[in-house]
Amino acid sequence: MFLSSKQPAYQRFHNLARSAGETPDLPLPYKYQVLLERFRCTDTVATMLQKRREICTFGKLKRAVEEMTRRKYENRNLAQMETVYPRAYIFRQEKNIPGVYDKRTYESYQLTVECNAREDGREEKEGEEEGEKEKTNAVLDSSALLRRKNLFNMNLRDITRRYHKQFLTSLNPPLEIPDEKVLRWHPAFQLDGVPNIEEAQLPKPPLTESYTTAQDVLNAAQGRLGPRVQRILEGVASSSERNGAEPVREVGGVSGPFDPALRGVSQKLHCRRYSRRRSRVKSDITRDPCRRRAGDGPRMPQLARILR
Repeated sequence: MFLSSKQPAYQRFHNLARSAGETPDLPLPYKYQVLLERFRCTDTVATMLQKRREICTFGKLKRAVEEMTRRKYENRNLAQMETVYPRAYIFRQEKNIPGVYDKRTYESYQLTVECNAREDGREEKEGEEEGEKEKTNAVLDSSALLRRKNLFNMNLRDITRRYHKQFLTSLNPPLEIPDEKVLRWHPAFQLDGVPNIEEAQLPKPPLTESYTTAQDVLNAAQGRLGPRVQRILEGVASSSERNGAEPVREVGGVSGPFDPALRGVSQKLHCRRYSRRRSRVKSDITRDPCRRRAGDGPRMPQLARILR
């Protein structure tokens, strides 16, 4: 269940780097602390973009969070946050989103992230209108960010408690201690050996069908086209099938592949050209170099006069 890979010392003994007067608590594994820091930075960046009425895409989020944490920020980190704190964010796949550093609009689908302000524990007023609800949902204040961070921290600690409880039950004899009475982890419990957070399923871009040939269009729109359009597509499909194949023509026992560059040339002339080329290649392959030098002998005086 636990990981056996050797980790650096600053990760294995990070829970010992505490001041002497600090009260004992239940420290988190190092990778859980890193995920908590990423969650705090994600909340900060997403809230700032929402206040500026900008669409928070994963590209914007990745660049800003990596500058804040000096660590890599990937799509799987968002999936882990969704597992620890469900419905903390609203994920969508949207397209036609304008860029930040250029004026063009991106037509491809992008993952957008929006903070779900209604999941931080605040109660909504009953007399609030729908437009005011959307406005409140779009912005988080500093107290809401702190509540979300504390809730994320508690969820991470609960996950660690479950692994600690499994470790206590695996001892011989097993230890059964209520969770509220556990103030320190067991000395033999490998805190930084707990498994990684499972990744939740994030929205994926919808599948868009692409048609490369006229036959694909015919198969997709069967029965929904007019008779004239269908006849035209059938003609284009049949001609593309004929052109795409490499038929072999044969005249007088000599066959050769069809050359598209010679379209319109008679079949007899094409095969005669192919026969001459084949015989020339065959003679070049089987020609004796000594015979070639002997054949060039009578031409030497003429070549000498030309060179002189």
